[in-house]
Amino acid sequence: MMIRSIFCSLFAYSSVVICYISLLTILIFLHPLTIFSPKSIHQISDSESSYLSIIDPHKTIKRRYTKMINTFCCSHVTSLVKESTRQSRQSRQSRQSRQSNDAILFVHGTSASSLGFAKCMTKLSDVDIHAIDLPGFGVSSISNSMDTDATISLIDKMEGLSTIEIVDFYCDILRQYILTNMKHKEKIILVGHSFGSFLCIHFASRYPQFLQKLVLVNPGGIFPVYGAYANYWAIFFKLNLPQSLLIKAKQSGWMDFLHSLVNYNIKVKEDNLFAHYYLELLSCENGFSSKYIGKFIDLGFIRCQWKDPCIVELLNILFFEKENIPIRFIYGEDDSIMPYLQGRTICDSDLQNICDIACDPVSQASHAPYFDNLDEFCNVMRRILISKEESRKKGTFSMKRKLDIDILRRNLLDQCFSTFCVKNAEKMIEKQYAIFREFVGGLFYP
Repeated sequence: MMIRSIFCSLFAYSSVVICYISLLTILIFLHPLTIFSPKSIHQISDSESSYLSIIDPHKTIKRRYTKMINTFCCSHVTSLVKESTRQSRQSRQSRQSRQSNDAILFVHGTSASSLGFAKCMTKLSDVDIHAIDLPGFGVSSISNSMDTDATISLIDKMEGLSTIEIVDFYCDILRQYILTNMKHKEKIILVGHSFGSFLCIHFASRYPQFLQKLVLVNPGGIFPVYGAYANYWAIFFKLNLPQSLLIKAKQSGWMDFLHSLVNYNIKVKEDNLFAHYYLELLSCENGFSSKYIGKFIDLGFIRCQWKDPCIVELLNILFFEKENIPIRFIYGEDDSIMPYLQGRTICDSDLQNICDIACDPVSQASHAPYFDNLDEFCNVMRRILISKEESRKKGTFSMKRKLDIDILRRNLLDQCFSTFCVKNAEKMIEKQYAIFREFVGGLFYP
C-alpha cells in the first residue's frame, strides 16, 4: 500500500511540475516580444455587464458597492442584488408557510464570484437575493485597483494571517454586509458553496442571531478528507493554479490567443461571455484569494488534509446554540471533489433524531449544481424556502460533551488523510465517516 502511494505521488507531482514548466516556457520564452501591461480592469466589468444583459434582459440584477472597514482593511466590497418583483411579493405574502421577510445571501467558493449565481437569481424571482464578492474575489478584487498602495497593503496583510484570522476576517465582512445592506430583514437565509460553505458554517457559529436557515452547497472543509481525487485538486490550490499561469499569460501577451480559443470552442453566447469574464478575472493581478487558500491545505509528499475541518463548528451549531437554525445540504450527485456521500453520512446519522437537517441531491450535476442542472437546483431552493422549521429537541449536553466534540477534530486529523492512490483515499474517506458515525452515536448512547 505504501509503495503504491509513493508511486502515485511521484507520478502526480512530476506530471504537474513538467506541465507547469512547459507552459511557463511557452508563455515567457516563445513569446518575448509582446510583453505588455495587463489590459484595463474595465474589461472585467464590461464582460460581466455583457453576460448579465443576456441572462437578465430586464435588468433586475444590479451591481452594488459597499464600503467595509475593519481591523485589516478599508475596502469596497461588491455584490449583485436582485429584489423580488411586486407580483412575486404579493404571491409570497399569500402563502401562509412563508415569512414575509425572506432574503438570501449567496457566498461563492474558491476562484469564483457572485456572477456564478446570476442565473439562479433570475429563476428565484419571489425573494430578495444578494450575492457577494468577498475581498480578493470577483469584482471586489478590482474595486480598489486605482488605490494601488491600499491594494498591496491588503494583500501583504492577508498573506501574513493565519487560517483562523482569515476566517475571522471574512466572517466580519459578512456581518458588516448584512448589517449594512440587509438590516431591514429580520433574519436571512445564508447559502454557501464549497469554500463559501466553510465560511458560512463559521459565520453561523459566531452570529447565529442573523440566520433563518443555513444552506450548504457541496460544502468544503467539514472533514479532513474530501473526495477520492482530493489530492490532485490540492496541488492546484497549493500551487496557485491556474491563476498564476493566467497572470503570466496576460503579462506575456497570450490573452488574445486564449480568448480566441474560447470563441472557437464555446458557441453558446452566454457561456462564451461567461468564459471571457473568468479568463479576465483569474488573470487579474489584484485578485489575491488564491494566494492564501493553500494555507488551509496540508499537502505532503504522500498525504493531504484540510488543516482546520469545521465539523466541530457544525456540531456546536446543532447542539449548543440557542438559535434554532435548520441546516440543508445540497450536493451534485456526480461530484468527485465533495461527494454526495458526505452529506448523507451527516444527515443519516443519529443527528437527524434531534436536529433539523436534511440533504438534497441534484442529479446530473457535479461540484457546481447551480451551473450543471440549474432548474433542479432552483426547485430544491424553492422547497427549502417554503419549508417550515421542524421542532427539535435540544440535547442537554454537558461541557464534557462539548470537550468531546473538540476531541473529534483531533481524532479525525490524526487518523484520516488523503493520498494520491485513489483506492487508499477511498478507504480513508470511509474511515473518517465511520469515526464520525461512531462519535455521534456515542453522544446519544454512551
